[in-house]
Amino acid sequence: MWALFRRERRTAQATVTVRTGSPADAPAVRTLANAELGRSPTETRLRELLDRYPSVLAFDNATLCGFVFGEALSPDIIEMANLLVGAGYRNQGLGTELIRRFEAEARNDYRSVIAANSELWPVVGGEKRSVVALYRRLGYRELYSTPDTKVLVKELAGSSGASG
Repeated sequence: MWALFRRERRTAQATVTVRTGSPADAPAVRTLANAELGRSPTETRLRELLDRYPSVLAFDNATLCGFVFGEALSPDIIEMANLLVGAGYRNQGLGTELIRRFEAEARNDYRSVIAANSELWPVVGGEKRSVVALYRRLGYRELYSTPDTKVLVKELAGSSGASG
């Protein structure tokens, strides 16, 4: 487990830590996804994804406040299936840290990461936030787009992932 950063609260400082996800984290991931997005894969599906593919979770003490998990698109390409940072933790570098750690985990098994951002997915209680600018800052390039969706890709430098 790594300490990520300290953030000021009105009454106390909290330390957010990040670590690799595991199948045991599926209920917490599902709860946060449902609270923020109004949707989530089933707990069974999340357990499978967290077990088989790269994932990184962020905790404020014992409370999950952000996550990213992947799913293989092909033997050498991982899709960043879901990236979520809780509303109270945005614009503080947590999304960047989650993506960087995800890429580091993926680098051993995959050559590229695909990420999609769609305005068509609804959210609960709040404004839909596009992360396309964040992906671009982190070296992703646009691969395909529609009026509502952007698909981006990043090659993982120094990857030793499977080759086609």
